[in-house]
Amino acid sequence: MSIQNFPQVSVDTAKFDLPIFTPSVAPVAIPVKTYDLVVSLGTDYHHFDRLLRWVDAYLEENPQVRCLIQHGHTAPIERGDNLKLLPAGELLDYYATARVVLVQGGPGSIKDARRVGAIPLVVPRRAEFDEVVDNHQVPFAAMMEEQGQAVVVDSRQDLFDKLNLALANPSLFQSTHPYVPSPEISARQLGEGLNALLEGKQIRKEGYMARLRQAWRAHRNGKAEMARINALAPAA
Repeated sequence: MSIQNFPQVSVDTAKFDLPIFTPSVAPVAIPVKTYDLVVSLGTDYHHFDRLLRWVDAYLEENPQVRCLIQHGHTAPIERGDNLKLLPAGELLDYYATARVVLVQGGPGSIKDARRVGAIPLVVPRRAEFDEVVDNHQVPFAAMMEEQGQAVVVDSRQDLFDKLNLALANPSLFQSTHPYVPSPEISARQLGEGLNALLEGKQIRKEGYMARLRQAWRAHRNGKAEMARINALAPAA
């Protein structure tokens, strides 16, 4: 029987007491999960196991930390929520709501974090570990740290210390002035960093003493932030 020849049937709905369903006036907003720590390795095809081993060890010691890892072409780790890739907009949303952002040392990764106001912890990939083609991330990350746009991490213990500081004082790793340079400025800055590396001129001044002063300033600022928070707490 064709649909054109289907007999007409009338139904008296009043006899059946049928429920009437109407669409919701407004869609229900599904809350987006937030994380204490968001880690991004970018899309480079090289593995970056060194960084994820450090992150996995930190999460083992600190199971209360909620962590999202965008691991790219590196094998996922046991702990945290692991995703190979994320749309750029979603990743930026996670950066914006995270307490701490940790990224590789690529220019795009650092600047994405800065676009939403996060001052990221940065671990540059190194060519000697087969993590990248060359060491361009090393001078670029150092230059961004000099400008106050990133905090470079040099070792596993350094990562543990800076994560502890950042998670306890997340406001120290946020900025109300996102960094959005033009492509021309970005290219010039990267070129300057590479030239400095080739000429043997380290951008991070005075090596160890500069890092020591930076650590002291972070410690002092952390104590000041905690004192401010304590002062705002209502008296018992």
